[in-house]
Amino acid sequence: MKKIVPIIGLVLLFAMSILTHGETKEQTQLVDIVHLMEEQAVQIEGWRLYTRGTGKEVATIEEYEEQLHEILASEQDFQWDTTNWKDNEHWKVTGTNGFEQLTVLAYPLEDQYSMYLIYEFLGKGKPQDVETITSFFQERLDQLYVETPTVFTTVTGHREDLHQRSMYDFGSEIVEEFSAEKVEELKEETFISISAYTKQWVHSLDTNGNNMNLQIALRQDSRLGTKTTITIGTPIITTEY
Repeated sequence: MKKIVPIIGLVLLFAMSILTHGETKEQTQLVDIVHLMEEQAVQIEGWRLYTRGTGKEVATIEEYEEQLHEILASEQDFQWDTTNWKDNEHWKVTGTNGFEQLTVLAYPLEDQYSMYLIYEFLGKGKPQDVETITSFFQERLDQLYVETPTVFTTVTGHREDLHQRSMYDFGSEIVEEFSAEKVEELKEETFISISAYTKQWVHSLDTNGNNMNLQIALRQDSRLGTKTTITIGTPIITTEY
């Protein structure tokens, strides 16, 4: 069974503004991760930049619709799905534009509703121009958010030859390459997860009293032959792995 990133349910994501430390407009994490994977002969399968930020508080569904229409009007390049957008007390509309996805979400909070904007930029295979991607992504954040939120970066790839060596040793080598210190780890026969902290990146999360901003997962599946799936994320992996 696939494992979901530990302790990263909606509650944690809602609290990012409280748990994160430091802010920067230089989103170099994708560059760093892609470069390291190439050095380690990992074949990149896909990448994802994800962020969410708070919007305005609204008291009624009418106020939400008003704010929503303003966003839809300003983002006309997106194809918006406005069918079945109201699910009980949760309101959600998602738009896509090529590699981009933008979600406008509202959920009950005390006697009002809190609105969130979730923005994702993702692609398959190796990103061909990482610097251009990160520059474009930062421009979109500047357009969408008043304050730049934490960016969650995830890159997934694989190697064919790790059956000849320990997955844990390979994960530890990646930690060392980032000049990081291990914070938490999970070791199983076919699955390894390591959480660590590196001073190379500004943002971090608190976990059990420690800072972490690097997560590495390795999985071997006998159905896939000798292939080992490798996922690296900062400050945590936000996808299934």
